[in-house]
Amino acid sequence: MSAQPDEVLHKLLDTFAPGLSWIVRLLSEVMGVNALSYVLPLAALPMISTFILPWIWGLFEPLVSLLSGSTIVGITDAFGYLWDSNKDAVEFVETNEAAYRGKLIKLQIAPGQNHVHFFRHKGHLFALFRDPPRNPGDAFSRSSENIMIYYPFWNKRVFKDLVETIQKFDVDSRRGKIRVFCARQEKRTEGWQRMCDEWPRSIESMALHGTMKQDIIKDVQNFLSEEVFNSYKKRGIPHRRGYLFYGPPGTGKSSFCRVIATRFELPIYVINLAIVDNYGLQELFRTLPAPPERCVVVLEDIDTAGIQRAGNATTEDEINRQERITLATVLNTLDGVGAHSGHILVATTNAKPYLDDALLRPGRMDKQYEFQFPDPETIKEYFTFFFQDYCTDTDPSKKSLGQLAVEFSQAASHVLVSPAALQEYFLRCNGDPTVAIQNAKTIKAGQ
Repeated sequence: MSAQPDEVLHKLLDTFAPGLSWIVRLLSEVMGVNALSYVLPLAALPMISTFILPWIWGLFEPLVSLLSGSTIVGITDAFGYLWDSNKDAVEFVETNEAAYRGKLIKLQIAPGQNHVHFFRHKGHLFALFRDPPRNPGDAFSRSSENIMIYYPFWNKRVFKDLVETIQKFDVDSRRGKIRVFCARQEKRTEGWQRMCDEWPRSIESMALHGTMKQDIIKDVQNFLSEEVFNSYKKRGIPHRRGYLFYGPPGTGKSSFCRVIATRFELPIYVINLAIVDNYGLQELFRTLPAPPERCVVVLEDIDTAGIQRAGNATTEDEINRQERITLATVLNTLDGVGAHSGHILVATTNAKPYLDDALLRPGRMDKQYEFQFPDPETIKEYFTFFFQDYCTDTDPSKKSLGQLAVEFSQAASHVLVSPAALQEYFLRCNGDPTVAIQNAKTIKAGQ
């Protein structure tokens, strides 16, 4: 290269990578060769991969689409299989340095958006293109995107096999977890936001009277059975079921929703009626999982939403609430023409008398269950559940767990106490039932 073009290229290098030109000159002097001719191709690689390759892909994408099968699908957690299953996930879990031990977050390597990525599945080559959300500033679309998968058009079986593997991966990754979604509404935008993954909740962990918890589970199981579904379908009846859980705070109304979700492996969708309006409520139900998928929809503390018939509001607070959501909208959303079906609805309330009778009729709330403070027999069962790991075999002189449960039930009979308060009290006893009995008199009524 001549000196003048070299100077121009050196200036160009300094513009994009300050200091690199000086290193190139030094290498040229030491090695006795023009190092610029070797460095330029390397320096051009980032520019080629960032700008030129996407531009070339844009030109050839129509041709690739024509010569290959392709599909656009809404991306979900299930599609993490494409980059999780091949060990590309990088996790920092532990370190020997005391200052950082247990504090490092987990990191994950995933394919970049707006780029084409190639991968193999069972010996077949695929291409993946991640299309980012159209409105990244929208709280609801930030976690949603589309992906395009390219595969040999002459062999659709390989694509179906890939999708089946992805779906199985999704089911396996959700085992032992309860997915919880929360309803959100901002201005005229509403949607479901993944809130958390809850631990499973067993039916034995609930302190309920008599056979009520078994009755609820049996009714849900019957509703979800194929025989009942076919019966509804044959008679043209919408396949949905509604329950009202009512009673004092802390008696397990919301917790039993987790029991249902655990028992039947269903996701939970939670709606707070106080934060949505008429349009938002209808849209939220419309976007629930469609049959054959099932889910549990929870309307928590439905009495606090101030739902009344139009024109019946009296106080300023009730009028403001009615401007957001009315009883007519709630009723039509639950069982009106075109209402969503296939779900289990659970409404919870601490004040059943404040609810309109129209909301409680069969078809909307098919079953009603009262959650009460536990009686002595229920307290014994709850005590046994919490201290089931207590061992008395090594010392025959010790009382059995059943005897200790009777003692505690008698010692705590002086107050009405909620299951939530009992749970918190038992956890403070550090697994020792004798401590629970000794301090039973400290339990206060109404806790």
